[in-house]
Amino acid sequence: MSTTPALNEKSASDGPADTYRDSIRRVLRSILRSGTATIACIILLTIAFAAIFGPALIPHPVNALNLGARFVPPSWSEGGTITYLLGTDQQGRDAFSRLVVGARMTLIVALCAVLVGGSIGFLMGLIAGYVGGRTDAVIMRLVDLQLAFPSLFIGLVAMGLLGAGVVQLILVIAITQWADYARIVRGEVLKVRATPYVDGARALGLSHFRILRLYITPNVMSSLVIVATFSLAVAIYYESALSFFGLGVPPSIPTWGNMLSQARDLMLRAPWLAVFPGVAITLTVLSFNLLGDWLRDYLDVKLRN
Repeated sequence: MSTTPALNEKSASDGPADTYRDSIRRVLRSILRSGTATIACIILLTIAFAAIFGPALIPHPVNALNLGARFVPPSWSEGGTITYLLGTDQQGRDAFSRLVVGARMTLIVALCAVLVGGSIGFLMGLIAGYVGGRTDAVIMRLVDLQLAFPSLFIGLVAMGLLGAGVVQLILVIAITQWADYARIVRGEVLKVRATPYVDGARALGLSHFRILRLYITPNVMSSLVIVATFSLAVAIYYESALSFFGLGVPPSIPTWGNMLSQARDLMLRAPWLAVFPGVAITLTVLSFNLLGDWLRDYLDVKLRN
């Protein structure tokens, strides 16, 4: 009799909150066991902190001109000063402040583009894989047509037609990415649709919506998360490339791509203006790719077992 309350207390303690905490602990332990994933997370958390809180902590306004301090080199170089940690540009603007603030717009564009493109691709892949038939054939021909052209080429043409702007840039990057999501989600849906428990759900008379919500969608989410992680790296690259060509975010808004664009004619005179945003783009893209590799291994049941 005395053991029943103890068992009940233990069952009550093993609720959703405890399960959630255990999952978080497992994820953190797995990240810490992987050196590359740990480094990637540290870099991405640092960049996220700069994007969220950086604008309130920067030493100089990003567009404040100081023609008397033009082309000041980084603080550790000869002629540099601690006032301008990473030097200044041709208009005397602080490179460090612009680099920090540029992280915000760069990440906003990438996240929004992945959200829009992933949603479209997920929906199209879900419909193609579950409905099949002519619907599947039409959607997959659209995917093949999309993948037949280089994504950056599509982005350049589309931005040339639509004009520069943040909203246009997000939509163009999303359009270049939806096909990747649709192709992968369709493949996962086809595998799940053929499983016995989906057949059993149909035999019990469950609606298509309930089958998609309860059985199909949860089983494709892991692949969707992995693709989204890699897509963030691609979106940052596209934003930087299109802004570099003057077809992305307007030059008045600091982004890493705009900083590279404004520094391309100054490589010999002030190389630091291109080096620091270039390093920031490289580290961010590399970190998302490393995190995607870790996620792929972590979510693969066969590799975990």
